[in-house]
Amino acid sequence: MRHEKEVPNLHTGEMETVNSNFVQLYVDKLDLIIEMTGENKTAVQVFTWILQHMDTRNALVVSYSALSEALGISERTAKYAISYLKEKKALAVVKSGNTNIYAVNDSDCMES
Repeated sequence: MRHEKEVPNLHTGEMETVNSNFVQLYVDKLDLIIEMTGENKTAVQVFTWILQHMDTRNALVVSYSALSEALGISERTAKYAISYLKEKKALAVVKSGNTNIYAVNDSDCMES
């Protein structure tokens, strides 16, 4: 089953059919996920939730409050998990005013 959707080409304005609804994960990065699963299962849960919701630039804007509510964890646990993921270089956190933008390293995986 193919996953395709119509999206506008930002340069021409024309609609294009593209593959969608999948995340490409590189095999050489699986060791990191296995390691993180053994060390911090909640961080892996947060990481996979971010993968599931990130845009095609591998980025997601979400508050600790919304993240913790979506996963059924405390905000403190969400902050700890994000800190752990930053330490492991699984994602970067970019500040935009009072907002955090979570960016997954595109050498680890890509969303389409």
